[in-house]
Amino acid sequence: MHKHAWYGGAALGVGLSLTAMAGAIPAWAQVQRSRKAEVINFWSSGPTAGVQHVVDAFNYRFKGRFQVKLTAIPYANETALVNSALSSHKEPNLLEMSLTIMAPYALDHLFAPIGPLLSGAHVQPTKDFPKGLWNASQIHGQHYLAPNGAIPTVLFYNKALFRKAGLNPNNPPVSGKQLIADAQKLTKTSTGQWGYVEEPTGGGMNYSIQSAMFQYGVQLANASSGKVTFDKSGTVAAVNFFRNLIWKYHVSPTNASPNEAHDLFVKGQNAMEMTGTYDYAIYKAALGKNLGVALMPKIGPRPLNFLGQNYWGAFQPTLNSGMRTAISRFMEFYYAHSLYIAQQGQIPTWTPTWTDPAFVRIPTYATQAMAVAQGLPHPPISGYADYMHQYFFPTIEGALLNKTSSTQAVAQAAAGVQSGIKNGNAGA
Repeated sequence: MHKHAWYGGAALGVGLSLTAMAGAIPAWAQVQRSRKAEVINFWSSGPTAGVQHVVDAFNYRFKGRFQVKLTAIPYANETALVNSALSSHKEPNLLEMSLTIMAPYALDHLFAPIGPLLSGAHVQPTKDFPKGLWNASQIHGQHYLAPNGAIPTVLFYNKALFRKAGLNPNNPPVSGKQLIADAQKLTKTSTGQWGYVEEPTGGGMNYSIQSAMFQYGVQLANASSGKVTFDKSGTVAAVNFFRNLIWKYHVSPTNASPNEAHDLFVKGQNAMEMTGTYDYAIYKAALGKNLGVALMPKIGPRPLNFLGQNYWGAFQPTLNSGMRTAISRFMEFYYAHSLYIAQQGQIPTWTPTWTDPAFVRIPTYATQAMAVAQGLPHPPISGYADYMHQYFFPTIEGALLNKTSSTQAVAQAAAGVQSGIKNGNAGA
């Protein structure tokens, strides 16, 4: 996922000790410890909140048998670092990055099929992972990756502004029609207050417009053929919805600057925003009890939203039987202790955690988990996220600025993304 798609998440003071997390050693670990531990080199460009503690607890429990060495690699040059390591045969055993960044390694069969590793971890992927995330990781009929982090799109809203406008703060909009009606009541242009702010920039529309596209049944691309498939009426309808918020209903400024939706929401001058939950910690600190978090309203007929995400996979050349066992044990431990990861500000993708009463008690997490269950990521096409940022969002900006029609913008955006896929020039 893009770095903007992960919030840090303040620790909630769970105070779990290593010994408490380690617990009793299960039956499968009651074996003679080897003279030399299997060392898993684990690289991640994803979130770090709580992960090192889980790694430390795993190393404590299996000292002398398994050890994980976690290396956080910078998002800005993650691909260059991994490619360099591969060329010198110094790749990690386990890698965690976003789906479209991981896809090339899976397509080149550098990752081992993930199914046997998950089976060794006693994970049933079709039951234990959100359907959208698990299905999206299928590449040419095979799963090489497993999800271990997700950021859904939700509706953030200001309960205090709802009350002042005579709206029920416990009744956020559940449809596009209701969002428009509420936003009209919440807009006070004389005081600089907006009912909803949509930025005509890549960062601003990343989560909102792609979510609306999914709701209209749009498939972004065919992962097998590499053919772009979003040049449909559903994409035009999604773009028109946000265009109309600006130019027809006048509940959003006509030329919102980058981060303006975020900044005005923090200041209490933007009543609603549809975006990724990476902003939850910041919004909670700014609004306190006045922060509302709800599922994204149904703009289209399907209750879907766009997911930022991270997956992990194991490099095939580094695996022997001992390393396979070690990785399965670590995956099992990591997923089983994902409540601790959640308590540090991340939504786990191991769904059994979602039913834990301690998880449900974390404010808004039941809603966020439901959004993950209704979410879809980008297709597993190499560099697809980059192509959207290079070709889709800058072109759609013209429609949101009322400079070109939505139909023209969508057609041009589709042609641009298709050229990116064909030429393989992500980041060019």
